Amino acid sequence: MATENAVDKAVRRTATALALFKKHSSTNATTLTREQLESIMTELAATRDGEQHVATYLKGAHLEQDFFTFEGLVTTYNAYVEWLLSGHASQPSAAAPEPAPAAPEPTPAAPEPTPAETTKLELAAQKETPAEAEPEFKPTPAIEPATAPEPEPEPEPEAEPEPGIVDVATAFAAVTDGDVDALEAALDAGVDVDAAVDGVPLVCAAAGSDSTDLMELLVERKANVNAPRSADGLTPLMLAAAGADADLVEMLLHHGANASLQGAAGETAEALAPNGELKALLGEAANGMGMMNAQQLAAILAPKSAARRVSVSAESIDPTKQMLAPKKVIDKSDEDRERIRATLMRSFLFKHGDAAQTADLVNAMYEVRRPRGVDIIKQGDREANEFFIIDAGECDIIKGTNEDGSERRLVTLRPGAVFGELALMYNTPRAATVRAASDEVVLWAMDRESFKAIVLVQTMQKRLKYEAFLEEVSLLQGLSSYERATVADSFVEVRYGAGDRVIEEGAEGHDMFFLVAGKAEALDKENVVRIYEKPGAYFGELALLNNEPRKATVRAATACELVALDRAAFERLMGPVVDVLQRHEADYALLTPRGSVAAQPAATAQAAQ
Repeated sequence: MATENAVDKAVRRTATALALFKKHSSTNATTLTREQLESIMTELAATRDGEQHVATYLKGAHLEQDFFTFEGLVTTYNAYVEWLLSGHASQPSAAAPEPAPAAPEPTPAAPEPTPAETTKLELAAQKETPAEAEPEFKPTPAIEPATAPEPEPEPEPEAEPEPGIVDVATAFAAVTDGDVDALEAALDAGVDVDAAVDGVPLVCAAAGSDSTDLMELLVERKANVNAPRSADGLTPLMLAAAGADADLVEMLLHHGANASLQGAAGETAEALAPNGELKALLGEAANGMGMMNAQQLAAILAPKSAARRVSVSAESIDPTKQMLAPKKVIDKSDEDRERIRATLMRSFLFKHGDAAQTADLVNAMYEVRRPRGVDIIKQGDREANEFFIIDAGECDIIKGTNEDGSERRLVTLRPGAVFGELALMYNTPRAATVRAASDEVVLWAMDRESFKAIVLVQTMQKRLKYEAFLEEVSLLQGLSSYERATVADSFVEVRYGAGDRVIEEGAEGHDMFFLVAGKAEALDKENVVRIYEKPGAYFGELALLNNEPRKATVRAATACELVALDRAAFERLMGPVVDVLQRHEADYALLTPRGSVAAQPAATAQAAQ
């Protein structure tokens, strides 16, 4: 019975050790510092005597390393148990005049392993038991044992957390749990978006999660997407590549992650990627310095006289001329259109486009057929004129050669795969060869000019249009130009005729609206209580802010042009102005009393905005 109990304790203690390791190792770090190791061992020892013994043991152990893996924690703790059971602990504790007799039950002076062998955490470490049974091994309040009074308050080995540390820990815990709301709350509370714990930045922690939403929030708060972990120099892009997370890789590239950076051991994101498709993508990105961020997009679309970033080799295009160029419409069946649309919506580069842009992309694509063995694109080719979607058949990605001189096949692409789009953004050589591997491969292709006219020009025109508009919205004055551009990219244009209802009182709220042109009015029981007529006036935010039904009806008094920000974009992007919105909530109570029959003067209503 005693042996069985000891094994149980070992299993539970290992589960606790694993949970504590995850807690102390800053989410995705794989190592502990010496201080973290001591803290975990103290919690495992679970008594004040244990705290003294752990500190004494670690001082005399002369540990060589500064960082410890989970296995290192297990080994060190087992060695500590051996040391404790061999009676060494009784000699150094002369400083405390209370030797704590070994007989009393309440809290033993050390962890309760009966035979040393069964106490060893190795037994359970192999099982990696889930961290459920923490209760018995939480640090039992170090307030007892109530024997002799302590000689003196015994200096605590660790000081109280400094202000802000707890918030940073909360942010890292939110990333661990995949909790976007909690992370956003921590950032709103003042946690630095580039905060790091033990050399691990938040962006690196997020790169190891399965949630692109976490990373999207961090990059929208202007986190440094190239911030490395101090221990190994790995960047978020390298970590995402090593985890084979294609969506996260595409997102990071889109936000300016540099694929040519190297870790401490010289590794690149391309080298760490486990599959050929990711390797090819990262290789192409390394040649082109990554996908376009906001500044690069502006550089591509800027007039030729404007300064441009030297890291991006892109031809200049005139947005005005491109806007006037006729759009291509290639005949295809409804089934073909739906397959192309569904494929584009899976690509991070295209899935955030509006319905009109997606329709233009689908219209402009044309069918291409290639027999087996034909190279669709060639590595090193500087004339990158098309990007492709595979509709039927398979293609091999080939890059470089093997040691015997044969071509090195990285991966096989199947229907639904998209390739070649990055090269259309940059004047850079193709990073790999893509070769038809079926008797016949059916593809949908788009040429460079159509791509630029639809994707680059439309995106920039929309951004330029709404960035200027947003500069006049008093609510958003506190946002940076980058943040306003991000809001502009998320806008969806909507139009209403005179008399149309934009929102209904009591309905569930999904969007916030900004007035671009026209006139709208808020109603209470069919009485007009507020008028919106100045461009930049907004409404509909209360339902999103408080997660409650609409409090009033808003209808178009004249034909109206509006832009809508949906709930997801609102929660992601409007954090910096939430306090302003909350202050304005009180204004609503003053300006729109229930039962009011007179509309507020336009000037008063706009002042409230």
